[in-house]
Amino acid sequence: MQSFKLLCVGNSFSDNITKYMYSILNSFYVKKIIIANLFIPGCEIKTHLDNAINDKSNYIYRKNTAGVFVNYDNYSLKNGLTDEKWDFVTMQQASGKSGEIETYNENINELYTYIKSFLMANCKIGWNMTWAYSNDCKHNEYIKYNNCQNTMYTSIINCVKNKIFTNKNFEFIAPLATTIQNARTSYLKDTFTLNDGYHLEDLGEFIVGLALVIKLTNFNIDDMDLTLIPLKFIPYIKIAKEAV
Repeated sequence: MQSFKLLCVGNSFSDNITKYMYSILNSFYVKKIIIANLFIPGCEIKTHLDNAINDKSNYIYRKNTAGVFVNYDNYSLKNGLTDEKWDFVTMQQASGKSGEIETYNENINELYTYIKSFLMANCKIGWNMTWAYSNDCKHNEYIKYNNCQNTMYTSIINCVKNKIFTNKNFEFIAPLATTIQNARTSYLKDTFTLNDGYHLEDLGEFIVGLALVIKLTNFNIDDMDLTLIPLKFIPYIKIAKEAV
């Protein structure tokens, strides 16, 4: 693959997802890489749609073209969508609402239509299925899932299965919730989040970044040049590959 240009329209979870994607793509010898995240922390779909309709410039635009992210403030959705000729654009729900099926409503199709209107015809739009919280998470929305990781994970799967998988607009689903659940079955157990219990720590960020790269490129995961990824992940590469 000569070129890879990805824009995530999301929140802090898409910041987790994109953090190590540049180095991962580099390890597969992709020539031209652009990774960007257009986000507001905690942003849900209906807020993205409101921002789109009213052309609000309240996003952080974080862009990586040479191995380092550069931040730009006061961006609108239109600014980010028209900044490059993107190959892929992803959408996602706010983490606390990711397992609430009533939040997967017509707002998603309206936002999709808005996003699609600014993209090249060959750009693929997909969905990031974000992960469940750690068992001991104190997030104020975790109570909706009885403070239970398995309940939250099952709810996320149900929402995506019934509302995204059946939606023909989306050309791919990145199953990052399942990737992290897989990783949690390793000897590292439920250690992939920070102390807040929902944002990923470094290894978790590497694993979901790898999962999204493999989903979008169909690269053979064993073709990764391990000399080109951060050294700290080498001891855990087997877990990462198996989770993906």
